[in-house]
Amino acid sequence: MRTTTAPFRSRAPDLLTRNGRSCILFGTAVFCTLALSDIGQAQDFSNLENAAKVEKLETLPAQDFKSPSAADIRSTRTYLPDRGVVIVEEADGTKKEEPYVILPILFKLDSDELLNAQSQLNLKKLAEFLKQPSLREARFCIEGHTSTEGTHEHNMDLSKRRSDRVFALLIGRFGVTPYHLHREGFGPDAPEVKPELTEQDRQRNRRVLVVREQ
Repeated sequence: MRTTTAPFRSRAPDLLTRNGRSCILFGTAVFCTLALSDIGQAQDFSNLENAAKVEKLETLPAQDFKSPSAADIRSTRTYLPDRGVVIVEEADGTKKEEPYVILPILFKLDSDELLNAQSQLNLKKLAEFLKQPSLREARFCIEGHTSTEGTHEHNMDLSKRRSDRVFALLIGRFGVTPYHLHREGFGPDAPEVKPELTEQDRQRNRRVLVVREQ
């Protein structure tokens, strides 16, 4: 099944809630065009003091990372970005819908480096949203994903590094409270686009998404 995104609409972040879980939604588009002023904002990422904080956060002990549960691994997940839901089919055949957000936070091939200024800018928007006083007690999961290129073992590690990277940037660069967040890596097992027929398909699967858990 192939999925598509709706045209971009400029709007404030929304919070969706379905089946007891909710997600951050910046609109329905994954890709959009930057104004020159937006690119200038994204260049704030060069601050050396904040970079040192990020480097320290990226060396957190491995046990701080939450791996997918056995149930997560057995289930099949189909992402529908036009509806903002993931259909989860369990091993026993039961299905459920859960809300999610695909952030336009994309990554370079075989790397935990953000793809472009648009991804950097949207990470900043996410941080501003997470720091709202009304979300002080909320909890969010940062999910890392990859394309299907490479070995499964390598992609599992890469997806964890991508979620680590977003976690470190949110806390070290933007001051998001750490207890808001935990991280999971799904490797190539939960693609947004399948099958991957083009490089654009693979690029859309090299992503991080954030789900509100409580």
